[in-house]
Amino acid sequence: MGDMRILERLSEAPRLLLGRPRRLLAGLLATAALATALTACTAAQGDGLTMAPVPMEATAPAADVVVIGDSLSTGLMTSPADAWPTLIQNKLSSSTPAKSAPRSLYNAAENGAGYIAQGSAGDTFGDEVRRAVTNGSKEVLFFGSDNDLGDNPDDIARAAASALAQAHAQAPKATLIVVGPPSYSETPDSALTAIRDALQSASKQEGARFVDPITEDWIAPQAAQLLADDGEHPSVAGHQLLASKMETLLGIA
Repeated sequence: MGDMRILERLSEAPRLLLGRPRRLLAGLLATAALATALTACTAAQGDGLTMAPVPMEATAPAADVVVIGDSLSTGLMTSPADAWPTLIQNKLSSSTPAKSAPRSLYNAAENGAGYIAQGSAGDTFGDEVRRAVTNGSKEVLFFGSDNDLGDNPDDIARAAASALAQAHAQAPKATLIVVGPPSYSETPDSALTAIRDALQSASKQEGARFVDPITEDWIAPQAAQLLADDGEHPSVAGHQLLASKMETLLGIA
């Protein structure tokens, strides 16, 4: 209905312009063009199509590896110095890696974030991608997130596919690795496996490598030693284990 009213106003332009500035016609034409574009966009969405992501200029320092994640990657309940991304960065800084191996890492993880869930600073994983992934990024590693528990798995899959597509747009040559949320029980909750399945589907769609910590039993068999006192976040030993797992995935170990 809004588009029809705009076009009706446009048809009245010659009469309205009598004695009025020319900028009125320019404004009407611009409004009509915008309405046409919005109508086309709506039609495309109705057909199941999505607009291509637009590369954004990252505000974070350029790094070979970018970590996209939540509080499992920030050191919450231990310290940032204990967090597995910091352990990997320390290793890269203190050694001479192979020529093809990454040499720097930037941790964009934010407490509380997920593909849909907004973190402590209001960011989702997609927002983390936009501010941290650069054209020179070689590997982008996504980890998590059970912060999306309660959201529709289809919505999670769409949000994950969008974040991965954005990473491809900003770093066309980068390898994308998606590590799903871990389970702390050997009988994982069905809502958690639904997130896992949604991320696996999105990864396949966007050509990313998917890794499943649930099936691979990263945490559950040793949860008492690998989790901090809250039972939700990695302990110092847990971060050390995660660093070892992630190093293997990144070709650093």
